[in-house]
Amino acid sequence: MAEKTDLNISPYYDDYSQDKNFQKVLFRASRPLQARELTQSQSILQNQIERFGNHIFEEGSIVTGAQSDVDMELYYVKVKSNNPNSQGSDSVESYRTSFHGKILQGSTTGVVGKVVTSTAETTDDPITLFVRYQSQGTDANNSFTFAPDEELNEVTVDENGAITSVSSNNNEFQVASKTVLSNPIGRGSIANISEGVVFIRGFFVKVPAQELILEKYSGAPSYRIGLTITESLISSSEDSSLLDNS
Repeated sequence: MAEKTDLNISPYYDDYSQDKNFQKVLFRASRPLQARELTQSQSILQNQIERFGNHIFEEGSIVTGAQSDVDMELYYVKVKSNNPNSQGSDSVESYRTSFHGKILQGSTTGVVGKVVTSTAETTDDPITLFVRYQSQGTDANNSFTFAPDEELNEVTVDENGAITSVSSNNNEFQVASKTVLSNPIGRGSIANISEGVVFIRGFFVKVPAQELILEKYSGAPSYRIGLTITESLISSSEDSSLLDNS
């Protein structure tokens, strides 16, 4: 399945036809180089790659990496929008994303969890952290999750999961309060895919690592998950690295 973008238009005029069975474009000395020659050279080579790829792989086949997973053991933690530590930045939103991948410990429960990702505050939902708990608490209840109204501090852990230091970073979080209608802590769900290469429309396309929150506040999602293919033309006005480096 070849690319769907029609390039036989101005200013590209890629009118390559495999029915002509051309295998090379020959350049002649002292003659001006034409854009058509350069474009068709690429199309001929791409046609060869596509034929080989179609023989070896099915459309959408994973070549390397691109391992996908659905995690329904992820927990959401709704937090307040203001920093509980007056020595740090007042707005949690100003540092929310910088905590992705960091370790937090509850100051009351002692529970330790790693922040996977987070979402910003909306008209309906508060700022929400998504964490994987790594060790239960040191409180009397041996808690397994953070607690409502608890402050969360950044910590560093060793390879065995033991806390080695508490960060001097004054940017912290405070779990939201529990109400009759809302529990600030619960199970969520997320899908993710690792970096890899996939055979798509005759190309071996690099897929970046990415994640998608399925249900913010539910551990029982119901979706079909896949990759969306987007073809686009990028100019130097959008990516300055396309400009001549001279």
